[in-house]
Amino acid sequence: MNPGQNRFALLDILKKRKPAYRPVWFMRQAGRVLADYRRLKDRYDFLTLCHSPELATEITLMPVKQLDVDAAILFSDILIPLEAAGVDVKFSKDVTPVVDFGSDFEFHGFGGSLDFMAKTISNIKGELKDRPLLGFSGAPFTLICYLRGANSKNQYAAARKLMYQMPSEEFFELEKMIIDYLMFQIRAGVDAVQLFDSWAGVLPADIYRERIFPSVKRIVSKVGRFAPVIYYAGGGSSHLSELLSKLPANCISCDWRTDIVKFASEFTGSVQGNLDPAIMFADFSTITEKQGTLLKELPTDRYIVNFGHGVLPDTDQEKLKRLVDWIHNQQ
Repeated sequence: MNPGQNRFALLDILKKRKPAYRPVWFMRQAGRVLADYRRLKDRYDFLTLCHSPELATEITLMPVKQLDVDAAILFSDILIPLEAAGVDVKFSKDVTPVVDFGSDFEFHGFGGSLDFMAKTISNIKGELKDRPLLGFSGAPFTLICYLRGANSKNQYAAARKLMYQMPSEEFFELEKMIIDYLMFQIRAGVDAVQLFDSWAGVLPADIYRERIFPSVKRIVSKVGRFAPVIYYAGGGSSHLSELLSKLPANCISCDWRTDIVKFASEFTGSVQGNLDPAIMFADFSTITEKQGTLLKELPTDRYIVNFGHGVLPDTDQEKLKRLVDWIHNQQ
């Protein structure tokens, strides 16, 4: 790829335009895999990094400058909108979230509690001239799991129980908050947004259809009028593929357990991801073989290169950069 060419191929794909090249970015790219980020984390607590426009801008731009990825994603956390809405959210030194909330959630607006984020987005857009900035939010079910303490990997049963217990009103309150939050980011200047439903895959398909899908569809439909929307369903979501193919999202980001080629044949939008982030611990020829297969089997105008989950924290930064360069050289 010619480094001087337009770097908005990701937006081209989301808007169903022919891209000039294969775009690549990584979930959790703006953080733990980068040595410079870890040095900042040693000096500041996590919420300070999120709330400081100067620090959040620096971290957001790190992977663009150091890995040459084709999009920046706002450095933040899926719990930030809950905190801005009045929920007591803390993070331990290892960035494990602690949410103290016992009553039913009601959304009364953000007031000025997100002013820091507007400043961060403005700062980033002032520096990021040649590629898009992504905003994001957690989806209702994933946020409920954090609100009710059912968000760790040994609590799949607790997360499923919530779906039989949670009142519909609380879902609606979270839905309103998420729409407002994503619209705030879009008005502040992000080019597209990703909705993370990191725990969706733990649910049976019928419960997802009845309790989750309608809310997600409303969020995607409303926000999608103003900016492209990527929806990510994690937790092993291949059993939800039929439902996901009916979402009015511009792009579905697939976890590594999904048959992305089959899904792409059933979905009219674009697809993203699917490569297992653990592949980065294989030798480089194995990595390029696996990624090369996806490049061959998925059309250039409908596929955004990414992992099927966030970058693992002990991934070799130089190896990640080498993969980005390799993908760009496959154009």
